[in-house]
Amino acid sequence: MNMYDIKGAFDSPSDNGIQISLWRLGIPDLISQMIITMEAGSKTVVRTPLTQSILDEEGKPGLQQLTEEVSNAIFIPERGVP
Repeated sequence: MNMYDIKGAFDSPSDNGIQISLWRLGIPDLISQMIITMEAGSKTVVRTPLTQSILDEEGKPGLQQLTEEVSNAIFIPERGVP
């Protein structure tokens, strides 16, 4: 089975590419660096009834504790194919 990313939905532009794109839009360098830095080390939590209730009751610290206990509750973005 072959799969192709025709629309480019799974592309990962480089940090330099993002910075150049933001510069062309007129975004100041300081703001573009903040956006790029914000992406580094990010984690994505899957929104499920469990994670939503933890977020509602305990906030972000509760989600951080959940991710320490249940490793597959989050996605850590990576570049390339494993």
